[in-house]
Amino acid sequence: MACFFRQFFRSVEKADYLTLRHGFISVHLAPGSQFDFQKYIKRSLEDDFTEVVGIRYKSYILICIYVGP
Repeated sequence: MACFFRQFFRSVEKADYLTLRHGFISVHLAPGSQFDFQKYIKRSLEDDFTEVVGIRYKSYILICIYVGP
């Protein structure tokens, strides 16, 4: 139960967070980089959805449309 509530309050130390943030920015937002943040977020959400649900996002939508209520 403590772990559940800890995720909302300081689950990561500030120094660790800042180090990860700085690493992300230096790799993806370097001068001359063609990084597209919207594309990155969409890909990460689709990867997470696939991992959790076990099927692709588009397949899930098609199943919901064809099966219906």
